[in-house]
Amino acid sequence: MKTKKRNKYAEKIKTTASKKKTVINYCNHLKRGFSKHSFPELDFRTVEKYARELKLTDSIKRAERESLLFWERQGIENLTKKLNEKVLFWGIQNKTPGEKINLDEITVTFNKRNEKD
Repeated sequence: MKTKKRNKYAEKIKTTASKKKTVINYCNHLKRGFSKHSFPELDFRTVEKYARELKLTDSIKRAERESLLFWERQGIENLTKKLNEKVLFWGIQNKTPGEKINLDEITVTFNKRNEKD
């Protein structure tokens, strides 16, 4: 039996309200510093598709910025502590795909800050 193209048989969430709630949950997940890949409810591509349908892409962009801000705050708050700089490097690198981050520069910065203590 042939099905029509662009059917909605595989759609995970049917109602607009449920889609909106999922997008909001996704944004909250990102704001807490988590990766889009670790969102447990649905694949991030599906959620982002729903956001486009509902015209909520600005909400996701803001949540992504807040996610990066979370990791930047972690770095600032821990500059004076004995922090494993690789943890910060990992967090920031996850939030800035495609941008090259030099771990040696981060290490030098942390070492100079920690020497002042």
